[in-house]
Amino acid sequence: MRAYVIKGNIFYNQSINDSAKFYFNKALEIAKAKNMPASIAACLNLLGNTEESTGNLNQALKYYLESLKYGERANDSQSIITALHNLGLVYDDLGLLDSALAFNYRALGLRLKLNQTADLAASYNNIGSIFLETNQNDSSLVYFLKALTIRKKTTDIAGIAESLSNVAICYKRKDNYLKAEQYYLDAIKMQKEITEYDGLMMSYINLSILYFDDNKTTKAIEYALKALSLSKKIENYQEMSFIQSTLYTFYFKNKQY
Repeated sequence: MRAYVIKGNIFYNQSINDSAKFYFNKALEIAKAKNMPASIAACLNLLGNTEESTGNLNQALKYYLESLKYGERANDSQSIITALHNLGLVYDDLGLLDSALAFNYRALGLRLKLNQTADLAASYNNIGSIFLETNQNDSSLVYFLKALTIRKKTTDIAGIAESLSNVAICYKRKDNYLKAEQYYLDAIKMQKEITEYDGLMMSYINLSILYFDDNKTTKAIEYALKALSLSKKIENYQEMSFIQSTLYTFYFKNKQY
């Protein structure tokens, strides 16, 4: 069974999803034949991951719900937490935010009970994101700051930068431009350190919009140009188009026709 899981993960990491599903299903067959509920839960979770990665959210949901059932049958805490976490993400992607929040709170509760400090940040971040989607900015800020506090105690530079950016978004929405600017700049410093280009590009464009909204058009153009240059470097054509449109707005405001 383990060999099938390893092969499946190799194909999954290469985005060869049909082959990944083939081997995960082989592992699942063995786990069911041997009546191993924790292993069944793990295989179902892997199949859910594969469906989720290809956008088949409803099918992913079915796998995660079944994974949760077997995890509970095995009384396996980690299987239960993984299923709850993934269900929260899928319900969020489906726009079913009440369900997303409920499953994320359940995952958070178990992580707190088991003192899984490092993983708490993921739960706090997910809950903060849901509150952000529903414009509950004060609640969102509380959870993003909790995630940031935990991540600062780790070596997860990308995670720290993500949390810094999330906090910046909250302060921007609360019209605290000075704090938002500082958090964005701190995020940018870390993203440069680890060459995390996608996150860096988004930080540049978000900071440029902040400057524009704060009537600092010259600085807005400066950071939008940095974002544009980076979008070209990583060949992110969707963001490139958005940045070009944003720059047009900035130049027009600055009377640079």
